[in-house]
Amino acid sequence: MSTYVHRVRVPEIDNQGFLFNSRYLEIADAALTEFLRAGGFSLTGLLAQGFDPSVVETTVRYRSPIRLDEQVAVRTQCTRVGTSSFDMSFEMVRDDAIVAQISTVYVNVDVQAERSRPIPAFLAEFLVHQAEEHLLDASAK
Repeated sequence: MSTYVHRVRVPEIDNQGFLFNSRYLEIADAALTEFLRAGGFSLTGLLAQGFDPSVVETTVRYRSPIRLDEQVAVRTQCTRVGTSSFDMSFEMVRDDAIVAQISTVYVNVDVQAERSRPIPAFLAEFLVHQAEEHLLDASAK
């Protein structure tokens, strides 16, 4: 698991003063990038090696609004790995309370062919290891 910290900025809020709903997904996207970076990978390097993930499904559970200038820690973990797809979990936490939960399914795509392709073996190995750690953590609770 990795943690990405985000502070809410003015262009991210709505008329109510809350983080606008679509921004949660943008923050999750940034958290995925940092998750991969923490594993020693760069997005440009991964793209060059055949890894180009696309979101095919996402679910967001909003528990409490996030306001301007508040910081949220996004706990990011891989929960499942398939041949060409993988699942990620993002928990947004403020002051030790979960304020949002996001579950996303990604598929590695071949942009030219417009179809899925296997996750490169070196990255699949990393993701499997992360998913196994998640399962161990969950069973210990």
